[in-house]
Amino acid sequence: MRGRADRRRGCALRRPTAESFRLVPHGAALHSRAFRRGGRAHREGLRHDRFHHSDEPHPAAHVGISVSDLDASIAFYTALTGREPVAEGTMSSVPFGKAQGLPAAKLRYATINLDGLGIDLIQFQEPVGERTNGKANRPGSMHLCLRVDDFDAVYQRMKEAGYDFLGDDYTFIAGEVTPDAALGTRVAYFNDPDGTNLEIIQPKGGFAS
Repeated sequence: MRGRADRRRGCALRRPTAESFRLVPHGAALHSRAFRRGGRAHREGLRHDRFHHSDEPHPAAHVGISVSDLDASIAFYTALTGREPVAEGTMSSVPFGKAQGLPAAKLRYATINLDGLGIDLIQFQEPVGERTNGKANRPGSMHLCLRVDDFDAVYQRMKEAGYDFLGDDYTFIAGEVTPDAALGTRVAYFNDPDGTNLEIIQPKGGFAS
């Protein structure tokens, strides 16, 4: 098992500034002023008055990502975000496993904090699961989108670290994307070492609101 110093050597990269990354739930920009105007939400009405504040979900607390090799995943997400884990630990519990539909759970984990959202990397040691292979077009698959201010710097840093993207980066252009408020937004997609779907986005227009 590699130590923390070995992981750092594997990620000897230019660290992004604190402002380089901001987490944005994919699609959150659809609730911006540009997208609400004339959109389905505007036509149908959100009717927030039907709900009590105590019944409404809070902003996401964390995203949990199951991994096969915790040290390799720490190296990957440290390279991506420029941040090291704020916590690492273990768990061995039958009740906790049953709470997730498993007979038991023995695991290692690490948490990387990114602007108020925790990225929990979890390696199940018992029982060991199979890779999901959740490609983007498969129902039930999800992806984590990271908003960046300097797209080229992040893109190049990942390339230099030896991590590949699924394809070339893409910029939203007229005739291929609606509404026009999204034009100019730039995205790129890639996977972590276990195939988790990830995206970096530099939003423009309505997506930047």
